[in-house]
Amino acid sequence: MFAGLAGGLDEVIFRDGAAAATATGRLRRNGAVLSFHDGTAARTLDMIAVAQTISAVKTYTATIEAGKGADIASATALTLGTDGNLFHVTGTTTITSISTKTAGTRITLVFDGALLLTHNATTLILPNAVDLTTVAGDVLEFRSEGSGNWRCVAWRLTTAALNRKGTDIASAAALNLGQDGDAFHVTGTTAITSIETRPAGFVLTLVFDGALTLTYNATTLILHGSVNLTTAAGDVITLIREGSGNWREKSRRLAATAATTG
Repeated sequence: MFAGLAGGLDEVIFRDGAAAATATGRLRRNGAVLSFHDGTAARTLDMIAVAQTISAVKTYTATIEAGKGADIASATALTLGTDGNLFHVTGTTTITSISTKTAGTRITLVFDGALLLTHNATTLILPNAVDLTTVAGDVLEFRSEGSGNWRCVAWRLTTAALNRKGTDIASAAALNLGQDGDAFHVTGTTAITSIETRPAGFVLTLVFDGALTLTYNATTLILHGSVNLTTAAGDVITLIREGSGNWREKSRRLAATAATTG
């Protein structure tokens, strides 16, 4: 039977015809609270939060709160929790992908230590299209593009996104750059004839710890004066990436003369 119909459906009474009267259940609306009586005592119904899909433009006039999820462990395929949009990432395992979320989902990752995020042009799109080595406190925000594809749309690195000193690199004919900065000390004495690719416009600073030769090339390693440069300990050269594996010298500071050119 039903009660309170005159003012809307305020109460529903349930009764199992095969059971005693004490088995009666009652669901009652009391303002914004829903409660029921299970035949023994009154119980309050908890509202359960569920994900909702908004298919039309909505205007919000109050703060939209997104929850902080439990910390997640770094993994090659990073698995996101379902309890928030903000996560601390623990551990040092290299991350190459992030678990799938609905297109448009926004997440914020706070890294508690050093690990490598591997750029992928489709599934994990990072700034400047290069890998990123994090340090404790780095924060990256990603937006899902669907099908397991994520794009980094904002970042705050503990040290500046640029002007971060990377780990020292060993000289080599084809110089391999680290992924943890844009300024590097170069050790060893092997002549350098080319430098690893970076996106066009990338600015690179090299500090040489000893004597070696930078070999001029009119296309791939364009040096001042169109001649080779023999370095000495403390020499500094800054280059800019022109695309297609080509680098052009912007400036140099030679320790022996304290002269700066560029």
